[in-house]
Amino acid sequence: MVASWAGSDGQAGAGVAHEIATTADGYRVVRHPYLPVAGCPACGGRQRAGRGTGGLRRAVVSPLAGPVLTLTETGSADGGWHAAARGVTIDTVHGSTLTVGGDGRAPTRGGARRRALAEFVERMALSEPAPPPRTGDDRTLWTTSAAAGEPPDCPLEGAAVVVRDLATGERGLARAGDFHLHPESCALSRGPRRPSTSGAAAGGGLWTAIERGLFELLERDALMLAWRFDLPRPQWPYGDPAPAADLTARYTDLSYLHGVPTVVCVVTGTGEGGGIRAVGSASDRTAAAAARRALGEAVAVHRWLRHDEVPGETMTFTRFTDNAVHYLHPDRRHLVDRLAPDGRPGWAAETGGPRVEGTSRQVVAAVAGQLLARGIRVYAADLTPAWARGAGLRVAVTRSPHLYPLELGPAAEPAAEMFRWRLPGGAGPAFPQPVPLA
Repeated sequence: MVASWAGSDGQAGAGVAHEIATTADGYRVVRHPYLPVAGCPACGGRQRAGRGTGGLRRAVVSPLAGPVLTLTETGSADGGWHAAARGVTIDTVHGSTLTVGGDGRAPTRGGARRRALAEFVERMALSEPAPPPRTGDDRTLWTTSAAAGEPPDCPLEGAAVVVRDLATGERGLARAGDFHLHPESCALSRGPRRPSTSGAAAGGGLWTAIERGLFELLERDALMLAWRFDLPRPQWPYGDPAPAADLTARYTDLSYLHGVPTVVCVVTGTGEGGGIRAVGSASDRTAAAAARRALGEAVAVHRWLRHDEVPGETMTFTRFTDNAVHYLHPDRRHLVDRLAPDGRPGWAAETGGPRVEGTSRQVVAAVAGQLLARGIRVYAADLTPAWARGAGLRVAVTRSPHLYPLELGPAAEPAAEMFRWRLPGGAGPAFPQPVPLA
């Protein structure tokens, strides 16, 4: 059964269609029930889902509690499952309607589904900012307005979020615009310091989410520094082979940069799509786990790259996937090898690497303490929406003014120079080409 309703003029949901469909397994999928609109049969009686049978899936794929429009699950030819959750959200601060998605890959169908829904919740939380009021009693721990030189015409300008310094535990305020995503119509969606999903994560607990977000920040920082400044790229010799006969996988170990296991995987096609290269990267508690995740990401990117259209000599970069598409051009493919192992040993970090073991809170404290000793501060904000908290999920966003963010498109020289102080002497000029991570 499918029913539909559209908001009338003057209502908050004007122009947004709501469709209710009952799937074969009994779950109902609804187009945008997240923003309640008077008179809408999907939104009108919405209430928070409990923790009962069905857990995460029942909580977010439901006409009463969740914003997922579709959830598709497919098996892959080389084993494993891919799940994709898609939906629509209304950013009431910017006045924009946004499409939101989450993807998950895992050996099992259930594992892929959980990862896709968790990523969906994370993206939804970042796309629907609801800034708390600024309070005069809390001091500002971090602001980027003056340093980044960004125009103050974002609706979030002047709003703040409560953040925690992960090394000292001190609480304070940071600019809300640095912790949320922005639609293309917003000035903060452009420029080298634009907020991205890097450092955002969902987990069953707050510290689990913070740990995942922190690891992602470190992974992206290591990748950007190695790419921009041609840092040593030692080989990680223990990685799994590529899961398909027409692919080869090479692994680079960048763990020396932060003392946290960090691996980059470069996958190259030898059959259909021969010569096409794709990159995956990850930080995790062990190098083996990081390598597995990096391989999975690189293989997934290679699958869709070899069916994409080869770009021309020039590109307009509007999405991070454009960074990878840029290297479909035959004259640029070889540049991706700047992330493949080069045999040079990694230079030692300024301090010894922390032992990456213990509870998530212990791991975060240890890693953040080591970073602070090197002049790197990291902050985290809890952005969990009420409906996600009811599903047993927490969403955290981790940011740092001292870690290199994933850049969209070619290098922004001022941004690259901001991080040169962390490199050993003799680092050359920044390599300008886009980093090939989708």
